Amino acid sequence: MAGRPGRDDFDRSPLIMVERRDMFWQPMRKFLLDETGPTATEYAVMLALILAVVIVAIGSVGGATGEKWNNNSSQIISAIDSSGS
Repeated sequence: MAGRPGRDDFDRSPLIMVERRDMFWQPMRKFLLDETGPTATEYAVMLALILAVVIVAIGSVGGATGEKWNNNSSQIISAIDSSGS
């Protein structure tokens, strides 16, 4: 049985090493080439657009309500001043 390869010879076989490499890289390659769902970049762009809309909306609503608060404050102050005299 001297001509039969031992277990060490079988584990070092280039074919086995290629198969082991492919077992690792095949799922990685499949993941990287998969384009079925949205990517993180697309989510980041959507988030940036949503934040821009929210910031603009808060700015415009804040400006309008600020003017109303100032108007109400002026009316209250003038009412207090006129009733106290």
